[in-house]
Amino acid sequence: MISRRLLCAATAASLFPLVAGGAFAAGSQDVTVQAKVLSVCKLNFAAAGAVTVNMGDLNPSLTGEVTKPVSVAYRCTKDAAAPTVTIPAALTLSGPGSINYTIDAFSTAAGAGFSADATATSTIRIPWANFADQPAGDYTQTITLTMAP
Repeated sequence: MISRRLLCAATAASLFPLVAGGAFAAGSQDVTVQAKVLSVCKLNFAAAGAVTVNMGDLNPSLTGEVTKPVSVAYRCTKDAAAPTVTIPAALTLSGPGSINYTIDAFSTAAGAGFSADATATSTIRIPWANFADQPAGDYTQTITLTMAP
């Protein structure tokens, strides 16, 4: 006669392959998470509005080019290549007459991230010949600079 203990042990042993074999086992799955940080540059982060460069009084009796520095704030993705600032082709101050001027290429540095501003710098130049024969008065132009990483 088979004892009760032996019967219980045999029954438990016969069920073990079902539990160990996965019928009731928990499974696992790998999940890969991906993202891509874009290489982006943006102008004018710190400025509250437009940057104004006052070229001062242009005195036609004094020969010589008038120059002033110009700086604009920007931010770029960390380690992005130094961005390029695009300057419009038509650079003409309007007033009682018109005065053509130039802006040198902007100097920029590689991206340092978006947590702090970087500064792009250049020089605005008005040759004496461009204002020597212009009428007296106030002259102005607003331009839009663009930046690409």
